[in-house]
Amino acid sequence: MSTALARQRKARLRLLHVIQVPIQTPLEAGRLEYEERRQEQESLLDVASRHALERGVRAMASAVVAHNVPSAILSAADMESPDFVIMGWKGETRTTHWKGTIVSSVLKIAKANVLVLKDRGLTEVNRILVPISGGPHALLGLRLASELASEWGVKVTALKVVKGEGPTQESTEYDRQSVALFHEQAAGFGRDLLEKTGLSAEVAVVTGTDIVSAIVNATTPQDLVVMGASNEWKLRQRLFGSIPDQVADSAPVSVLMVRSRF
Repeated sequence: MSTALARQRKARLRLLHVIQVPIQTPLEAGRLEYEERRQEQESLLDVASRHALERGVRAMASAVVAHNVPSAILSAADMESPDFVIMGWKGETRTTHWKGTIVSSVLKIAKANVLVLKDRGLTEVNRILVPISGGPHALLGLRLASELASEWGVKVTALKVVKGEGPTQESTEYDRQSVALFHEQAAGFGRDLLEKTGLSAEVAVVTGTDIVSAIVNATTPQDLVVMGASNEWKLRQRLFGSIPDQVADSAPVSVLMVRSRF
């Protein structure tokens, strides 16, 4: 993910591996132990560096020994002033699972754009789904999805969900006409957004009584979902917002969650 975006932006990668040691352990002792292990076998940092090099991406890799991982990441970000901080997320986004984690600590404080990949075995990507709405987070997500699609030569679908009122929403001709009107308005919103941003994507509209379920159901033929944070992401009980959090937990495919710094 990082190398694909770096290639598109002609950017340099700063690969950071933080080795956490107990507070009572001197940092120098932790560094020596890490270097000894690294001489015996290839580290993940070495793999990442080679991966970037093979794709023609400039990368600077370093390992940092620290007592606190989020502080080490934030310190590096303050020194480097990166455009993006990109992390992986293996856990669940429910409140009881992410409070006090590395991702939540960095997300709440980092001044850069933050991207978090909830990986569910992402290998080959042929289709990218981007749920769209207003706001800078969704717009950044759409822009990044377009860059990834350009790098990988794949298709992007911009998805707009129209919230219905239940199983009777199309029970009469009037209801069907109303739904068709809402669909056309939603499709127009998507086309206008793409035109304003100069991006290219297919526009899809779905109707559902629950936005999260509608998005999750639409992920079936997709390989990756790119989703911007909602405006409520700053609330304590949210990581990226209630809808992005639930989609990341429920979707059967990998989800890239995006938070714009603006």
